Amino acid sequence: MYIIGALILFINSVRSDSEFKIKEMIKNKLHFHPSKVLKLTNVLKYKLIISDEQFDFNVAIEQMQSYIKVKDAIQIGPLIRYSRTFMNDTGELDIEIVMMLQCNNFIHNVEAPYSIESVIRVPDAFAGT
Repeated sequence: MYIIGALILFINSVRSDSEFKIKEMIKNKLHFHPSKVLKLTNVLKYKLIISDEQFDFNVAIEQMQSYIKVKDAIQIGPLIRYSRTFMNDTGELDIEIVMMLQCNNFIHNVEAPYSIESVIRVPDAFAGT
C-alpha cells in the first residue's frame, strides 16, 4: 500500500516537473524571429492534403523514417512540419501539410509520394535562443 502511494507521488512529481521544464523551455528558449531564416539540407518531403479524417500521422512518419533507412541514409534532426490552408476547386477549405525530415546525405531516385530537396530555406522561423 505504501509502495503504491509512493510510486503515484513519484509519477506525479516527475509529470509536473516535466511540464514545468517544457513551459520554461517555451517561455525562455523559443522565440519568433521574423528575420531568421532556417536553412535545411537534404530534406525528404511528404506533401499531403488532408481529406481523410482517419489519416495517421505516426504511421506516415514511421514510413518516412523507414524509407530513409532503406536508402542507406540517416535521419538528422527532428521532424519539421509545415501546414497551410487553401480553397479547393469546389470552394471548400482544405489543409495541406508537408512533413520534412533531414538526411545525412542526398537520396537519389526518390519515389512517390516523397520528394527530396538539397536545400530549403524557411523564412520567419521559430528558433531557440
